[in-house]
Amino acid sequence: MIPGKTDQGGLPRLPFAPRVEGPPPWQPSPAQKSAQDQLALLLKRIIEALGGLTTIIVVGPKGSGKSRLIEETLSDQSDIDALTLLADDLDAMDLFGEINSAASGGGALVLEARTPPETWYRDEKAPAPPDLHSRLTAAPQVVLDRPSADALVPLLISDLKRHGQRLSETELKQVAEMLPRHYGAPRAFCTALDAAPTAMKRREQLQWAAQKAEIGSR
Repeated sequence: MIPGKTDQGGLPRLPFAPRVEGPPPWQPSPAQKSAQDQLALLLKRIIEALGGLTTIIVVGPKGSGKSRLIEETLSDQSDIDALTLLADDLDAMDLFGEINSAASGGGALVLEARTPPETWYRDEKAPAPPDLHSRLTAAPQVVLDRPSADALVPLLISDLKRHGQRLSETELKQVAEMLPRHYGAPRAFCTALDAAPTAMKRREQLQWAAQKAEIGSR
């Protein structure tokens, strides 16, 4: 520790932050837990059904936790043969082929997308197969929204501990309100706070790091 270097609470400040690797522990918000339960139920119904639709669409804006939700749900159901794809990475014909492949193979296809399927492939020169739209419309959807400030607090607390940092209860609430509604924002904030200029006052440091988190989570 550097002698004489303390924060406003009188605690000694480390000369550098510890190395942080990997994502924070999975702590789903109530909205995420509800979506996870819904996705798990849909997967179970697809596998148990004899034929029929095998595609599920998880829709939500960037930072809403879609990838982590799908990953955690599938890890809890290892007996399910499921393929996860980003809808944005597929053209209409490729997606049509993947849907048919899942249907014939007896597995599930989980599509991750930022917008609902009715907005897909509108600007493509080649028309989408006629059956694709009807299949996507009939596919069940799990919809996620951007996290609330309250939903970011558990992740923020976890990331602060991993970075060797601490906020007062008042600061914690203020930072959660300042952060962009993005599940990656708490980690981006803590990384920025490590690099915050020491000449700044504490409140200025928090605001500076929150602004950096805004940029980092886009």
